[in-house]
Amino acid sequence: MNFKTKANKLFVITISLACFVLALLPTGFENPSLTNSTQRVKAKVLSVDNDDLQSYSVVTVGTQELVLKILSGNFIGDTVRAQNVLMGQMKIDKVFKPHDRVLAVLMLDESNLKIISARADDIYRINLELLLFALFAMFLVLFAGWIGFKALISFVFTALTF
Repeated sequence: MNFKTKANKLFVITISLACFVLALLPTGFENPSLTNSTQRVKAKVLSVDNDDLQSYSVVTVGTQELVLKILSGNFIGDTVRAQNVLMGQMKIDKVFKPHDRVLAVLMLDESNLKIISARADDIYRINLELLLFALFAMFLVLFAGWIGFKALISFVFTALTF
């Protein structure tokens, strides 16, 4: 085994261990006062009430009232009323319709046993994002082999450091 092959294997092992350690480290963005009373969950939109929405050409403002069925977290199966506040900013506003899967933010009481309020935040895309990353990783390794695997490890390391 030559030096270059040993160096490559050592690089992959070192960066893989660093990725594992970085994944376990706290990010510094954990604020207990914000996260203790909230929970992010996957939910399905059962019904919508668009009576308070006002459209001005391409911009929509107002509050969309939603009924959500919670699909993950501690409150699976519960049905809650939620709001979706539209501020007239097309870049961040989302108008939901029945059967959409959404990322909902639940505000909980001090004991974390009761939902105080709920807000639909965005379309739920986490499963799709994981699938796309898995396809990217698979094709990178299939087409580029060992070099692709090293590139993938470097990519994951870079993502974890930012």
